[in-house]
Parts: sequence; structure tokens; C-alpha cells
Amino acid sequence: MQACNDIAAGCKATAPLKTALSRNDLPQRLGRQTVKAKLDAAIVCSIGTDGFTCPNCGKSDSWRHLGTQKNFLRALNESSAELLRNLNTNYDLYVCECGQRHLHMPHNAPIPVTPQASISQDLAIEVGVAMTRGIPVNRLETVLCVGNEQIGSDTLGRNAHRMVQQGALAPMVAKLQETLHGQIGGIVDETPLDILQHEGKSRKAVESKSKQGYVMVQNSLPHEEQQVALYRRLDGRSSEAIAEAMGNGDPTLLVSDGYQPYKTIMSKEGTSDKPRRHQVCLIHWRRLVLTAIRELGQLQTTSESPQAIAAKIRAHDPFRLLSAVGAALSSIYCEETNEYKRRENESVEQQLERIHAGRQASARPLMDAIDKIMQRLGKEYAEETTAGKYKAAPGKNATISDAVVYYLNSQNELRAFLDDPRLVPETNRSERAVRTLTVLRAASGFKQSPEFADSMCGRFTLIETAKANGIDNPVLWLKQYSRAWAQHVIDETHTRLGDHLNPDRKLLQYDPDALASFDVTPWLPWNYVKRIKKE
Repeated sequence: MQACNDIAAGCKATAPLKTALSRNDLPQRLGRQTVKAKLDAAIVCSIGTDGFTCPNCGKSDSWRHLGTQKNFLRALNESSAELLRNLNTNYDLYVCECGQRHLHMPHNAPIPVTPQASISQDLAIEVGVAMTRGIPVNRLETVLCVGNEQIGSDTLGRNAHRMVQQGALAPMVAKLQETLHGQIGGIVDETPLDILQHEGKSRKAVESKSKQGYVMVQNSLPHEEQQVALYRRLDGRSSEAIAEAMGNGDPTLLVSDGYQPYKTIMSKEGTSDKPRRHQVCLIHWRRLVLTAIRELGQLQTTSESPQAIAAKIRAHDPFRLLSAVGAALSSIYCEETNEYKRRENESVEQQLERIHAGRQASARPLMDAIDKIMQRLGKEYAEETTAGKYKAAPGKNATISDAVVYYLNSQNELRAFLDDPRLVPETNRSERAVRTLTVLRAASGFKQSPEFADSMCGRFTLIETAKANGIDNPVLWLKQYSRAWAQHVIDETHTRLGDHLNPDRKLLQYDPDALASFDVTPWLPWNYVKRIKKE
């Protein structure tokens, strides 16, 4: 043991080595060590205040230099041959005569995700956006980390996570969530997502008894001027979990599939001025109808005479009746897709009036005809339970029964769009939003932790909301917003703490009051688009 101690101290061993060492004789593991390799790094410096106007007093010529803060970052390189570059940054700190402090960072100069991070905001944003496009972070590392062996295996993923949970993107995600929960309703859909917690493979105790995790997507209704696509992790598909993800609110309007918890949430009575309406997706039901048609079509003879076909219609042949239902649904869907888009110089109120009039003229007669057909088929292929619900009649074709039972159990909800033009008859918006997540799910070779699933949902919320509001370059929007957030928070932290901070030392953490003082309103997607159009 003395020999081991002597060697550890850099001295020559004076005692003979033991022939057999016990566990206590072995040297202690050193754990994670700081990389001490010398890195070839460029230097980025700030030069003067560059006409920066003090946000407090409005002056631009009253700055006094206090010190220079140094930092080390990894950021995206301009050269495609080496995607990442190492930077040493020197940013000058100034103070205005009014007391406002300003850390001058040149235009497009990198800013860390958090004060002590070695990854820049721009890099974390690019990594996060790539993941929303179906590229797992482990595959990004194999490309970005070539020639940068000093980057840890989880550095990129962890900093992309911090960007959403602790960095600039956190207040934006929270504001978008608040906006959607304040709206009158939405369009919802959910998809399974493997989460380690639900298999007991987590450092924390399992929060839910569910063996399967989910992600729910809630979209704004089309008539809303502020469009939001909100992704939320679900611990299960119970009505309580879904209601919590929807903000525990009381939505007046909801579009979903026929899953029972949605019906439970919307079962409360509305008011006379705000009646509650729940629209069940016609497309979900149409899939059952088409499945039955395809199966029955294989049983039909291709050489039937017109007289034989007419006789089958008169005899209520299921194939002919369901084919008529399918044709009616296709007509309704085509009209909704092509005829009811917002016209130039048309207000929301005018659009809703036009939609309501069009549906009464075309969709309502078709839905009335569909109802007659399904009621007729229900007499043969469904039977009513003691609870007032319908189930498949025994001994009948299962595919026909599935379509008939689905309709009879959701009859009123399938027709809700006829009475309120703000509703849409399908959940296609949310299904498209879910599809982007399924691409990443299929490409990933690992399962998410609850924390990383939450940050993933935040990234999808930002990107899909940007697209819904007409932002052509979501990456540019996020980078500009994140820079504005960081500049404000850094300057406010220096100003609030004043002389308690060494001007030549970088911040170790942001002041909570500085974080709370930043106003995200000008950077919300709909406000950003308006500003860009004016410029």
C-alpha cells in the first residue's frame, strides 16, 4: 500500500510491491476528468459599442469600458470540410452613465447555451432542428464531431435539451402553451412514444402505472389568428392525463378521433351563449368504411348487369350502401379542402359565414343521407347495450359492424361541424403534426427519458408553430430570438448585480429577475412575421 501511495505522489517506490492486492489496495477511480488537450481555437473579439443604444436612457455615446470577459465555445464552422470550430471569445463590458451595463458581442458572434456551457446557442438550435427532421442526435454526433474528439458523447444532446429547458427557448415554449390554452378549443391527436420511465428504467420513481408513453399534439382551430401546434408528453391516455396536457381547461370546441376520454372531457354542459361542441373526425370513420368496401368488393362479381346492381341497392346491399357513404364523405372532404380557404381581403367573420352557408347547402343533405343508410345497416349489423351504446351484432361481418358501430356511437359528434363553422370535420392538422414525430421515432435506435421527451416536445412545438404562422426559415427566427434573449438577460444580470461582479469574469449564472424581465411578445411567430413583412 505504501508503494501505491509513493507512486501516486510521484516518488520512487521504496517498499516492494505486493504479490496480491486486495480491493482496498487498488487506487481510487478518478472519475470524469477535464480534457487538458491544447485546442487550436480562433479568437473573436468585440470592437467598441458599435452604436449600441442604451435600453434604459436611449443614449449611445455614454459608454465606459469596464473589462473583457473570456469564454471558450464550440460553434458551427463556415467550412463544410470541418463542421465545428473552436473559439476563444473576448467580449468587452461597458457601463452607461445611467448605470446600465452592456456586454458587447459582435453581430453573429456565438453565445453559450447557459453561462458555463461550451456549446453555442446556434449549434444547439441546429442540432435540435435536425432532430425534428428525423435525424437522431447520435447520428449527428458522428458527422459533427469529426476532428473534435474532445466533445463528449452526450454533449450535443444535453445542450439541445438545456436550450429548451433552461435556455432561451424555455420562455417561448411557455408563452406558446399559454396562448393555445387561452383559445376556445383545438384539434388533438396522440401517438405512442417509448419512454424509459414507463418501463421502470429511470433514476426517478415511476410516476404513472401506464406501460406506454404518448405524445399529444394540439393545434389551434383554423379561424384563430394565432396558430399554435403544441406537443405534450402524456403519461397515459386517460381522460385525466389528456385534460392535464390540455391545460386542465374547459374547451368549448374540440376536434378529435372517437376515443372515449375525449367524449368524457367534452360531456359537460355548455352555456347558452357558449355551447360545447365536440367533432369526431370523419376521416377516422371513413377509414373503417373503406376497409369494409374493399373487403366486400372482393366478393362482388365484375360482370354484374345494371339491373342486378339496381336490385342490390333496392335490397339494401351493404357494398352499394357503403360505397354511397364513401362517395358522400369524399365530396364533403373535397369541398372542405378546396372551397373554404380564406380569400383575399376576407375577414374571419366573412369566411365563417360563407363556410356555414356552404355546409348547409351541401354537407348537411349528404350527412342526412349518410345517417339514413347507417341507421338501416344498424338494424342488421349492430345491437344496443343496456348502457345505451352499440356493439357488433353476433354472427355478422366484422368490418361492416365496425363501421356501423363507430357511427352509431358517435352520431352526434360526427355532425357537430354542421352547426359551428369554427369546427373542421377532421383532425388532419394534428395528424400531419404527429407524422413529423413518427419519423424521428422510427429513425431513433433508443428510447427517451421523460425529461428529454419534454424538451423534444418543446422543439417540435417551436418548429411546427413557426411553419403554421408562415415563417419560411424557423432556424433563423430561433437564432435571432435567442440572441436577443441572451443579450437582454446578460446585460440585465450585470446591471442588477453591478459592482458585485468582476467585469473580467464571465457570468456563472443568470439573475432570476433578469430572466423574468425579458418580453417574448415581439418575438412570437405571428408578431415576428408581421415585423419581417414591414421590413
